[in-house]
Amino acid sequence: MFLIESPTAPDNVVKGFIALQETTEDAITLVTIIKALNRFTKPSKINIFTKCNGVYHSIDSHRCFEYQKNRWINAKGTQVKNAELWEILVDILPKHEWTVTQADHSFMEYMRSELKKWQ
Repeated sequence: MFLIESPTAPDNVVKGFIALQETTEDAITLVTIIKALNRFTKPSKINIFTKCNGVYHSIDSHRCFEYQKNRWINAKGTQVKNAELWEILVDILPKHEWTVTQADHSFMEYMRSELKKWQ
């Protein structure tokens, strides 16, 4: 699930739901971030909130951009997992001014209640 705060949207929120079966936390997080970022049609200031450690650290440390420079081979010399998703993300991120954090945010309870509806 993703939420985008927008003053022009009903209730100031644009929400999207993504359901993937048999995938990893990293993959679903990457897909969710990509889907959310694709909603922006012009460069924007974006705060990305995620609790997914792998994705958070790869974005925060800019490691994902290093993977791109190394043709999606990591420091161990193996293929980066979810390389096709990382490739999409690193093409989108530079279009925006962005931050990434693992901090709690004001929409957490709202998101939990919305997700319970899907269970």
